[in-house]
Amino acid sequence: MKSKIIRTVSVIFLLCAAFTAVAPVIITAGRALYGDVGVWADLILWKPKYIDSLARSIIISALSALGSVLVSVPAAYVLAKGRIHRRGRLLYIYVFLLLTPYQIIMLPQYMVVKSLDLYDTISGLILTFIFYPLTAFLIAQTMKSIPDDIIDAARLDTSSEMTIAFRIAAPAARPGVICAALLTFTETWNAVSEPLTLISSEDLFPAAVVIGAGEPDQVAFAAASLFILIPLIVYNIFDEEILDGLKNFRLK
Repeated sequence: MKSKIIRTVSVIFLLCAAFTAVAPVIITAGRALYGDVGVWADLILWKPKYIDSLARSIIISALSALGSVLVSVPAAYVLAKGRIHRRGRLLYIYVFLLLTPYQIIMLPQYMVVKSLDLYDTISGLILTFIFYPLTAFLIAQTMKSIPDDIIDAARLDTSSEMTIAFRIAAPAARPGVICAALLTFTETWNAVSEPLTLISSEDLFPAAVVIGAGEPDQVAFAAASLFILIPLIVYNIFDEEILDGLKNFRLK
């Protein structure tokens, strides 16, 4: 009897926690769908700033994810299979960077972007996300599962470690690469602090900033619904790769 009560209380608690987590999504979708059916026409015709910001977010997030993979694959290969002394300690540096609050790196990041004459540009914002440390860390964990015999055999055919990284290691670590790219996409998609730090023109802000600063009307809730829907679509397309990639997310 006591165990049944504990089980019942646990189920109720979990259901309440789950409802609390999804309540904002339900409220947002409900506010967008309830009321004037012409809200979607208003979203496109009369308040195009939301659609424009969503398009910018897609471009920024997609290019950041692609650039992050191109930069992180060689770094991850070195961390996982490189012929360097005590490479395991380098992974802890990446972990330290992951745990570092953005407020600490905000000023150096701003100074670098400013010195490159990329302040208040989409390119400067993308550049900061390309070097997202989680991408290299996660890909490295996946590459560690590749048998050393495969890498050694590849070294007999070519002396280019870069070729091995992209043509052998990256395809073998495909789930980790896709998972890392999508996590970078999501991180960029939800970013608010970085755009506010590196961009001053309102017409260059991504959707996360524009929607958050907009009027809380039905059109804004419709835009927020699209903002939530796009990452969900991406996740449903690559859900297996994400789960396979996260299996290797641990220090070894």
